[in-house]
Amino acid sequence: MDWITPSIAVGNLEDAMNIAGPPKTVDSVLCLSGFPVLSYVPNLRWCGIRLIDGPGNDPDRFLKALEFLDEELEARRKVLVHCMEGKSRSVLTVALYIAATDGRTLEDAIDLVASRRPVAAVDPSLVASLPAAWPQAAAATLRRLR
Repeated sequence: MDWITPSIAVGNLEDAMNIAGPPKTVDSVLCLSGFPVLSYVPNLRWCGIRLIDGPGNDPDRFLKALEFLDEELEARRKVLVHCMEGKSRSVLTVALYIAATDGRTLEDAIDLVASRRPVAAVDPSLVASLPAAWPQAAAATLRRLR
């Protein structure tokens, strides 16, 4: 698990599986792989939004992930965003959030996440599956929710 910001970590399946044990390092988990379901863990907010690596994801799924992440961060919770390997889906989701809230380009946000998550390797077809203006649309939606 690597901390991208003081409140957002990116990790893999193993990191998620270790959340249930002490010490408690996060308050919330955003699972992008469909496994594991951690809704049973006391005092842990868990959200599962299944994404696939590569093309074929509905952009609304990314938006739901960003809305959960934004809600948790607004409540001052520490969040682990994970997929199976913590390389592509989770990295892109956090980068989309940073781009939408920090005014960065998506490329700059991916570079920022990758600088703090050395195993980052976003699948280019995953990025290509998003509409070109999607980060700006996500930013407008998040601003409207606040």
